[in-house]
Amino acid sequence: MAKIIKKYFWVFIVLFSIIRVLLILNYSPYLLSYAKYDDSLMFDIAKSIASGHWLGVYNEYTLSKGFIYPLIVSLFTWLKMPYVIGYTLLYIFACYFLTTSISKIVTNKIYLLLMYVILLFNPISYAIETFLRFYRNGINISLIMIFFALLIRLYTNKGDIKKSIIYSMLTGFMLFVVYNMRQDAIWVIPALLIILVSSLVYYIKNNKRFVFIPMIPIILMVILSNISAYINYANYGIYTNNTFENSNFTIVRKQLISIEEDKFINRVSVSMKTLEKVATLSPTFNTIYNEVINSKLVDQKTNEIIDGYITFSLIDAHMKVYPKSNAVETNSFWKKVSIELNNAFDKNLLKKRFVIPISGLAPPRDEYYGDIINNYMKTVIFLYKYDDIKIDYACSTAEQYRLDEFNKFTFGESKTVQEKTTYNNTKVSNIVLNAILQIYKLLAPIITLYGLLSYFVLVYKKEKNMYIPSIMFISMLLYIGGIAYIETSSVTKTISYFYLAPLYPMLLFVCLFNSIVLINKNKEK
Repeated sequence: MAKIIKKYFWVFIVLFSIIRVLLILNYSPYLLSYAKYDDSLMFDIAKSIASGHWLGVYNEYTLSKGFIYPLIVSLFTWLKMPYVIGYTLLYIFACYFLTTSISKIVTNKIYLLLMYVILLFNPISYAIETFLRFYRNGINISLIMIFFALLIRLYTNKGDIKKSIIYSMLTGFMLFVVYNMRQDAIWVIPALLIILVSSLVYYIKNNKRFVFIPMIPIILMVILSNISAYINYANYGIYTNNTFENSNFTIVRKQLISIEEDKFINRVSVSMKTLEKVATLSPTFNTIYNEVINSKLVDQKTNEIIDGYITFSLIDAHMKVYPKSNAVETNSFWKKVSIELNNAFDKNLLKKRFVIPISGLAPPRDEYYGDIINNYMKTVIFLYKYDDIKIDYACSTAEQYRLDEFNKFTFGESKTVQEKTTYNNTKVSNIVLNAILQIYKLLAPIITLYGLLSYFVLVYKKEKNMYIPSIMFISMLLYIGGIAYIETSSVTKTISYFYLAPLYPMLLFVCLFNSIVLINKNKEK
């Protein structure tokens, strides 16, 4: 069997890949038109890119989220490729690229094929919210896998100058892609820095002429970020990649959550009382104050704006009061607010408190620490048990003209709930894919447990290849920490497969890697 797999390795790869595609052919993506900050926004931007009008007509959400997801799906449309096939082919490539990234360490083709198949049929890649929902979290899985595959290739090819330069350039490009897919991608930075520093040390010791190689990803990231910022400047007059992360609005949001509150209110960083005080100190902010406090996002029980909604409440308020503002005028408005708030801080009319230097996160509170620890453990358990993953067809919630437009764009056949369709053409696929899900629910905890134990045994034995699982574990632990923090402090329910999506294949990959390395080590003995 080993000889057959070794000889026909590519045949098996292609065969399993074809099966994977066939299982999803009859599905269609769905659109949630009411999700104006998310799905609907992504669709509008994707249509604009596909029609050659960059991100479209400006409103205050145009530059609020990364453009990579709309760019990728517009590429599917340009290629006349159905969304579900484009999504699946990208995931297939990510699985293959990640699996073969360890081929210098794991040379046994049986192990590599096994790893590929386990990654390929991971239920997270065809679950309702990560596969069919028209939003960035699903495709982000593939991008994260490709990024970490490049980090591994950087690490394992340090002696090969040509490959190191190529992988460094690709890493810089993918860093830019990942950051402009989701702006919370800071969790990948420690892994990147560890690999780059180890490479720098290697070149200093062995070949000082090439010490520039580890710097390529950072340099390329800076260059690409400035190019995209310039494109936005050319189209909208504001030099930024993202107004939520780098604009005068970003400064104001940080100033608001840094204002010390008189008392603790659970999940509320900026209370109504604070907003009222800000309105008296900032004449510019006062012009939108009434719209902010009367926002539809105000919690009816507490009459407060829960964390996670304050950003949208502020932007919606400005859009209502100044509906015709362009990007320059909007940025100027928030600059005035920022100056007025700075004056208030300087005069001690507002007191500051410590805030986490990551955009969008609520300030730390003593009252949160116990819940953060509990939510951290809940997230870990949730992740390896594959809880709540659902595989089925899904209906869109959109007006008919909007749905027709969406189906034409994605080459799909999405229906609305009102049509009461049974989607008979997905029944067979549903049965097969749900059966696979049950297998993963049984096997994933075993693979995870054995992989973790293998890791500690290998670290104890000082196995040299532990750099790879270590950087991935560090990244996953950071990601889980962010999920636990937001779950504790925000309205967003983040302990869900929708938000944890990138970790499912990563955890299986790293645990399988540990297990295989340990098995090989024992065989050598």
